[in-house]
Amino acid sequence: MASSFISLLIPHARSLGAKLLTVTLVSVMAIETLLLVQAIAVEQRRYLMRDVDKAHLIMLALTETPMEAPNMILRDKLLSGLAAQSISADFPGIMTMVLQRRDLAAGLNDEEPRILHPADGAWFHDIPSALLTLWGQGLRSEIAVVAPAPQDTQVQVTIRKSGRGLVRHLRQYASNILGLSLLISLFTGLLVYAALYTLIVRPIRQLAEQMQRFAKAPERFSQVLSQQRRDEIGVVQESFDLMRDTVQSAFRQKSRLATLGTAVTKINHDLKNVLSTALLMGDSLASSSDPMVAKIAPRLVASIEKATSVCTDTLDFTRDAALSLQPEPVRLAGLALEVGNALGVDPSAPAGVGLAFCYEGPQDASLVSDRLSLFRILSNLGHNAAQAGARQLTLRVEVGEESLNLQLCDDGPGLPQRVQDHLFEPFISVGKAGGTGLGLAIVRDLSELLGGEVSLDKTDSSGTCFRLRLPRDWSY
Repeated sequence: MASSFISLLIPHARSLGAKLLTVTLVSVMAIETLLLVQAIAVEQRRYLMRDVDKAHLIMLALTETPMEAPNMILRDKLLSGLAAQSISADFPGIMTMVLQRRDLAAGLNDEEPRILHPADGAWFHDIPSALLTLWGQGLRSEIAVVAPAPQDTQVQVTIRKSGRGLVRHLRQYASNILGLSLLISLFTGLLVYAALYTLIVRPIRQLAEQMQRFAKAPERFSQVLSQQRRDEIGVVQESFDLMRDTVQSAFRQKSRLATLGTAVTKINHDLKNVLSTALLMGDSLASSSDPMVAKIAPRLVASIEKATSVCTDTLDFTRDAALSLQPEPVRLAGLALEVGNALGVDPSAPAGVGLAFCYEGPQDASLVSDRLSLFRILSNLGHNAAQAGARQLTLRVEVGEESLNLQLCDDGPGLPQRVQDHLFEPFISVGKAGGTGLGLAIVRDLSELLGGEVSLDKTDSSGTCFRLRLPRDWSY
């Protein structure tokens, strides 16, 4: 039973609410302790100055007594009223009066009395003396209270008495104030805690519970807090709502893409077999003696090749997480030649005929990366440019200390604004009718896999330039 209770209590003890309650109570108690010390010091001064005032009045009364000295019975009664052993008053220019018990020598200790000056300095000067008294100094020693009379500061009054009465009085006073302070601290602490819990702890706890439920099932989370706040917690709630909407939108898109990738993966093998058979038949038809068939066959082959390209692009986009990348030294001038061949560039063709591809940069520029991925990036960008109407492609290479900048420019008509706003997003076609819109998305993903980034440098009616930044030494 006890162990289960402790295990139940520990999580709450570590919660923000419990920590806030502890800090609040400790802070209030610390303030109340300071006030208690100040009150004890003030009470000691008040207590002693009250005795000085009474002693002054006694000595004034004796100065008006017609007899030369008070009788022993009256003297003892006057001293007993203050629990004092002796009283002396110095009236400047007149006389010094002393009133003491008959057995003064027997009633006092041999040690020097503890001298207190309650009227000297501010009240906070009395704090050390009050704490010593509260600790018990004075129970076994005599005290001598020296102070000017409150009603006549010219008269110096000295009272010698036992310190037991002062110690008992301060302890009783401190006990009463301490009990009241505890009640005030508890009430104030609970009140402050309730306010902070309502304004801070509970909203944060609700927000944390929202985040936990969202983390467990982001696609099914729909709860929205109804609070409308304009403070920092409101900003956090608004940011969480925005993040939730963004993540859920991305999650839905990724789910659709995952479903698409699974479907394409399943049918890809069979579809390729069908397309391969169709290509063989198309090649046979192209050699037919029938003019009509020979005329239609090239169009049929082109359509089949286009369908194969669409299938391959879609499959590449959905399975890039499973790519097997192999870092190896890659010479960029040789890679540019391979890309040009893949784009159908004929180096022997006259200027202005067909697609031209040129390389501008150091012939020995190289980097360590995945050769196939680099080829796919450049060929995708080149295919997009060619199909958008470009006739000239230029690959410029700038070599830095730790990275390389590859800039691929074309002389095409430029990208429309609607494409620029959603560049590198899947299913956004750049310039070809009937395209999949996956080329630039694949370029972006492959660039990130290679530790780099791709961006649009410029696009206008004179052409488009893409910039690819890659590390010189990449490891997978």
